[in-house]
Amino acid sequence: MKINHILEIPLIENLESNNVVSELGELLAKEKAKNSSYAIHYFGLRYGKFITDNNISIKSIIAKALEYDPSFGSTHYDVELSKGVGVYKLAKTDGYEKEFTDKGNIPQQGKQSEQK
Repeated sequence: MKINHILEIPLIENLESNNVVSELGELLAKEKAKNSSYAIHYFGLRYGKFITDNNISIKSIIAKALEYDPSFGSTHYDVELSKGVGVYKLAKTDGYEKEFTDKGNIPQQGKQSEQK
């Protein structure tokens, strides 16, 4: 099985730059409604590159998610989204991105790798 660039998941191409925070908030609210609070961490990992490259405020994304869906929950989700973005940053700076994209192979079940 090959891992396909886990840290390079592209942002949906039709996001308009002048409304990107609102659209990210809407996407986040929809993901959380569909996949519970774990979706917030995954969202941070998935969109971490875009959020950091464009210096987008995590609090502003959470605020827009709450505007889109008042049942989204608490504003403390900014901490949870920060965790997901933090995992993205750690993976990128710690060389995991190279591991995923260069090797991209998961060891076959039942086979042991030689360590000599």
